[in-house]
Amino acid sequence: MNAGYLLNQLDHYADGSRSSQVMQVYSRALTRIQRRAIAEYYAAKPGLGSQLHTGRQANNAIAALLNKGDWSRNIPACFSCHGKMGTGSKLIPAIADQPVHYFIVQMNHWRTGTRPVGEGDPMATIAKNLTPTEIAGIARYLANESPRK
Repeated sequence: MNAGYLLNQLDHYADGSRSSQVMQVYSRALTRIQRRAIAEYYAAKPGLGSQLHTGRQANNAIAALLNKGDWSRNIPACFSCHGKMGTGSKLIPAIADQPVHYFIVQMNHWRTGTRPVGEGDPMATIAKNLTPTEIAGIARYLANESPRK
């Protein structure tokens, strides 16, 4: 994950434009310099994105959403923006390695409008157009868990 993206999210928690009782308390207690140091620390940690597809296959519907999207529902491929393997870029966050619960909660925040989106950010539209079952399947896949439990 990119340090600039992480710092931006910590700043959003600190100023209240992104909500999470836990994260707001911690972010507000830190100076901007401390938030930057934390962002740089976590950005330097290796992720598991390179191992995402090793030894397993997503079910066909989830694989199609990740790799091709579903333009009939205005859903681009997840990996077209978040990078091959979901590892993100300088401006777009990694989606690989996210805990299942965290991913689902964030998608539901976009679905309900409780997570702000920036100009040109399509995530609210995408989240609203995915079914809860699809969101859960994508979350399990990206967390490197079996899509069938």
